[in-house]
This record gives sequence, structure tokens and C-alpha cells, in this order.
Amino acid sequence: MFSDILVAYDGTDGGQGLLDEAIELASTYRSKVRLVAVAHLQPGEMIAEAAYPVGLIAVHEDEMKKALAVAAAAFEQHGCHVETHLLIDNNPAAAIRDLALQMGADLIVLGHRRRGPFSRLWNGSVGLALLANPPCSVLVAMSTLPEQALHKAGSVARKTEEVSQDRH
Repeated sequence: MFSDILVAYDGTDGGQGLLDEAIELASTYRSKVRLVAVAHLQPGEMIAEAAYPVGLIAVHEDEMKKALAVAAAAFEQHGCHVETHLLIDNNPAAAIRDLALQMGADLIVLGHRRRGPFSRLWNGSVGLALLANPPCSVLVAMSTLPEQALHKAGSVARKTEEVSQDRH
């Protein structure tokens, strides 16, 4: 069903849910995985880089290389064949779409994190742009970060309460 999966990964902490779902799919269908990260500058960074060039894209590129290596290792631990691709493009959605077309992907897996309307307007949404004209099926994996943060906050609150009770 899904013999060739393109996994779009941005290296953020919220991307763990994306990796978990993609690994499960790739393992189930014994799919070839193409793990892609797109190094790009946010609008504010473009303005700053134009005014005072310090090589921000090179910094992003290095961060993405490290994130891809860690993610690729996770796939390999589950017996998945994985290729990594690092693209440099200020239009991540178009770069991902083009790679999916070029490789003949059956499925694109990408992450989603909840952001406010201003952030979405300022930074854009790769997911929305891909869904507007998808080259194949698209799976959007929700970030588990908010639930993890709530769970951690609850654990901290319980421990604080236990310590407080022990002192009395």
C-alpha cells in the first residue's frame, strides 16, 4: 500500500509523535523511507540576515543534519531502510512536494503543531500549503508535546504536594 514514504521532519521536540507514527507505518508496510528536512529562514530571520549577514542558513543546515541523523537512527533501529535528504529552500512546502513527485512517493507524513493565527500568518503553514495541492496521500501527525507538558506539569504538582505533606 505505502511502499515509498516521504517523512518531512523539522527536528523539533514536537516531531517525536511524527517519527513514532512514521516508524510504525514504515515497519508495518516495509516501506522505503525518505526522511527530508528543509533548512530555511523565517521571515524575521531573512530581514535580519539581509541587514547583518551572519550565516543563519548554515546554522539551520547544521541543526537539520544533526536532527536527520538522530531520526534516521530511530528508523534503522526498527529495521527500516531510510535515506536522508537535506534541502535548502525558503519554500519548504514546494521543496517537499517536488521531492515527493521526483521519488514517486505514495505518502507524505508531516507534523502539525497548534499555533496562533498571527504565527501562522507570519510564518506560513507547510501542511496547509501541501494539502492545497498534494502529489500523493498526506498523513498529518499531531504533536504530542502539549499532552506531554500537561502530564509533566501534573507529575511535578503531585510531587510538590507530596513533599509539602511530608514536611507537615
